[in-house]
Amino acid sequence: MSQVFFKEEKNKFESSPQELKEKPIHRDQTVKLLLLLIATKIFAFIYLFNIEYIAPYGRLQLNEWWLIFHRWDSAFYDRIATLGYIDLKHWAFLPGFPAVIKAIYLLIGHSGVSTALAGLICGLTWIPVYYKVASAYMEDEAAIYSTLLFTFFPTVYVFTSIGYSEGLWLTSTLLGWYFYIKDKHLLSSLALTVSTLTRIPGFILPTLIILRELLHYRVKRACLYLLPLIALGMWFYYGFLSTGEPIAPLAAQQKTVWNPHLNFLELFMMGVIGGRPTASWNESSVFIVISLALFLYLYLKAFNVDKLLGIYSVCLFAVYLTTGYFLSMSRFLPFTFPIWMGVRVKKKSVIIPYILFNYLLALLLWSEFLNDRWIG
Repeated sequence: MSQVFFKEEKNKFESSPQELKEKPIHRDQTVKLLLLLIATKIFAFIYLFNIEYIAPYGRLQLNEWWLIFHRWDSAFYDRIATLGYIDLKHWAFLPGFPAVIKAIYLLIGHSGVSTALAGLICGLTWIPVYYKVASAYMEDEAAIYSTLLFTFFPTVYVFTSIGYSEGLWLTSTLLGWYFYIKDKHLLSSLALTVSTLTRIPGFILPTLIILRELLHYRVKRACLYLLPLIALGMWFYYGFLSTGEPIAPLAAQQKTVWNPHLNFLELFMMGVIGGRPTASWNESSVFIVISLALFLYLYLKAFNVDKLLGIYSVCLFAVYLTTGYFLSMSRFLPFTFPIWMGVRVKKKSVIIPYILFNYLLALLLWSEFLNDRWIG
C-alpha cells in the first residue's frame, strides 16, 4: 500500500509536458525572431538618441550613445566590473553579470560601453533558447507566438535591452532547463550555476530538480545539481570574509541606500493589520496590486505546462512577495519564463496589435528610465 502511495506522489511531482522528445527546430524562425527584435531595438535607439533632453546630460553626443543603456543599477554593475566589491552596497549585486561586463571590458577598454553591450548581447541570446524550450511543449506556431508575447512585454523588453542582469539570468536559467529536459545534466548544472550567481532566486530551480531526482532515486544526478547551491554558498562565504556580514547581499539591502525597500507583505499586509507603516505606498501601488492578481493567474497556468515548472513559478512568486521590493514587482514577475508558455495564442490578429501597443509602451518606459524616473 505504501509503495502505491509513493508512486502516486512521484507522479504528482513528475513533469507532464506535451512532448519532450527531440523536435526539429526551424532555424529560419529563430532568425526571423532575432531580426525582428534587432530591428525594433535599432528603431528604439534612433528614437531615444534624438530625444532633446536626457537627464542630466542634455542631448546626447554620438560618443555618448551607450548612456541610452546605462542608468540606475547599470552604474553599480559598471563599478563592480571595473573596481570590484569596494563598498557594502555593491554586495546587493551578484557577480554573474559583472563578470560578463569585465570580459567585454578587457577587449574594448570602456566600462560604460561594455555594460551596454553586455545587456544587449544577453538580451538577445535568451530569445532562441526560450523558443527552443517552448517548442518542446507546444506546436511551432504557438511557440513563436509565446516568444513574441514574452519578448514584447514592456518591462521585459526594456530590462533585456539596457545594462541589467535580466538577460543573463533568463539565458542561463533557460539553458539550464533546456539541457535538463534533454538529459544533458552537466551542462544543465553549469548553466544553473551561472543563473544562481546572477540572481539569488536562481537557486530555486536546481533545488527543485534535486528534490525530483531524489524522489526518483537518481542520487548521483541529484548530487550534480548541488553545484549551483555550493557556488552560491561559496559566494556568501566570500562575502562574509570581505564584509563580516553572514549574508552580504542581504546586509547590503538592509544597511545601505536600498533601505527601506518594503516587500509586499511588509507594505500591504502589515499595513492592513496595523503593523509596520506603509512608508512606500504611493499612486503606483493600486496598479501593482492589480498586476499581482493578473500574474498570479499566469503563474498558476504554468502547472498546465509542466508540474515542476508550476511549482518553480509559485515558489518564485512567493519569494518575490516576501523579499522583493514592492514597486519592482512589474519588473520581477514577468521574467518567470514558464508563465508565458501557459498562455496559448493561436491567432496572428491578436499578436500584431499586442506587439505594437507594448512596443510603444516600452519606448515610453525606456524614455522615463533615461530621465531617472523609477520604472521597476
